Amino acid sequence: MERNYFIEGLFILLGLGLIVAAIKYPKDAFVKLPLSIFHYALARPILRILSIPLLMIGIPIVYFGEKYDWRITPTVSKLIDFGTKDKEDKSHKTTNNLKVNFKNGDKYLFVISSTKDLKELITNFLEVLTGKHSIADFKFADKGKQKIISFPKNIGFYDYHLLVQYFNGELGDENSFGVFKSSGLEYYVFQDKDTLNNLVGFTTDKKYFSIYLLDDLDKKQYLKINQKLNLDTEWIERVSGTTASNVFASSGVDA
Repeated sequence: MERNYFIEGLFILLGLGLIVAAIKYPKDAFVKLPLSIFHYALARPILRILSIPLLMIGIPIVYFGEKYDWRITPTVSKLIDFGTKDKEDKSHKTTNNLKVNFKNGDKYLFVISSTKDLKELITNFLEVLTGKHSIADFKFADKGKQKIISFPKNIGFYDYHLLVQYFNGELGDENSFGVFKSSGLEYYVFQDKDTLNNLVGFTTDKKYFSIYLLDDLDKKQYLKINQKLNLDTEWIERVSGTTASNVFASSGVDA
């Protein structure tokens, strides 16, 4: 078999860069980098088994490169995208963006039916991903089979919607959805069945939207409006007649 010296050289250079980065930035390498790898793993599905070596070496390079402005970063990032990203998994089109004043709203997650320990699911998620919240920051209301989780007020736009996606993965399709509620906006959000990285949903005035989890959601805190989205909303409307605040009031738990 003919040797591919270009590929071998690329891996050697990436490996050397990773070693230098670990020596120069030990805190980043051994504390922050593992969390970054988890973010990338969630956001970029591995569709080709041969891409795993490039992914394991490339992600650290991209992490350090973006933080310390290395010139090689864009090239490595494109290689990772080429080897790992599902080309069909792209963001939905939008006609306009609806800005969300996220920090001033209430955030909930509705679980229609589950035998799983919801507190344990959240605890596992928080330990791996954020480190910003504890399970004590979340409140739970139980109304028969239906359960509602109230999120901490200061949870970020990205973390909240990633948790909505996480619960869908754990509980299955059409078994959980997120609810955001403020004085000027209320919307329902859930995992898109046809793509990996899109959440979809609708506002109370029936504006259909999507949220693309690979966008910079710390800066792009808006709903991507598109009335042509093909959404099934009946399963949510059947269980959302009782508002989250009423469920918490009747359960004796403060929302």
